[in-house]
Amino acid sequence: MNESDRKILTNQLGECWHEWGYVRGSVKQEIFQCVKCGETCKGIVNCHQKNRTFDNPEDFFVLWNWVKKKDWWKDFLHAANECAMTNDIKEQGIAGKYYIINTKWFPEMILIFGKKKLGWK
Repeated sequence: MNESDRKILTNQLGECWHEWGYVRGSVKQEIFQCVKCGETCKGIVNCHQKNRTFDNPEDFFVLWNWVKKKDWWKDFLHAANECAMTNDIKEQGIAGKYYIINTKWFPEMILIFGKKKLGWK
């Protein structure tokens, strides 16, 4: 999953995909501000860590809980289960509903579904 994909998912969650602009400060205490929402943060490394990566349990559960509330949840499950039954997935020993309960595959499946079925860009 690339930065563009993470940005799409973050925006779909209704959150800001932060784009940091330098405000002021010394080398050790640089202050940055998101040009979109105005949030500030110290140090560019810390700032970039504020964007979701969708490769950890916290982001997985935020996405999971959000998706389960959507009216297209059952359509997604059906599509994910169909995909899980392909030969590639069977060879990996992953099938059915367990396929989507995975921090790597779940965000990617949501993204594919959103782009193909919901028109996300």
